Amino acid sequence: MKQRTLVTYLVMLILLGSLPIRAVTAQERSAGEYQVKAAMLFNVAKFVEWPSEPSGRDQKPFKMCIIGRDPFGTSLDSLKGKPVKGRQLLPVQLAGIDEIGACKVLFINSSEKRNLAAILQAAGSHGVLTDSDIDRFAASGGMIGFVEVEGKVRLEVNLAAAQHANLKISSQLLKLARIVNGGQ
Repeated sequence: MKQRTLVTYLVMLILLGSLPIRAVTAQERSAGEYQVKAAMLFNVAKFVEWPSEPSGRDQKPFKMCIIGRDPFGTSLDSLKGKPVKGRQLLPVQLAGIDEIGACKVLFINSSEKRNLAAILQAAGSHGVLTDSDIDRFAASGGMIGFVEVEGKVRLEVNLAAAQHANLKISSQLLKLARIVNGGQ
């Protein structure tokens, strides 16, 4: 009986191996892409220094916010409660620009491209790190742009925008990024 089971198992493997591999859908590719970007948002935050906060406020959750449509699905939720700068990460979906001041990190979805200037101004005045995968984001005054280079997600950093918001980006992170100049 063991030999028959082994033969059946081998036949199944051969049949499965001969089936065409199913194409990955755009939605699945996007989900994987945003899992990578969620991890990058989390890790980038560890390499940024914010100005010191008034006593007590530094114990509140570390809010990683999204404005516009949420492309991350559950990717950011899986990071909820993880430590960032001694605080627990809390992903937050914003309803509008007036909520930006409560964030430490802000991901701006391309659905908000028409409001980009106002969002960047509000974020900069509150010392919020801005991230996006909008085309030419860092060159447009954003701080951290996610760009695809040879099939991999890379970073573009606008140091002037970060400095304008009193944020310091670690030289360790800058070694991995392309520095761009752009409006603020």
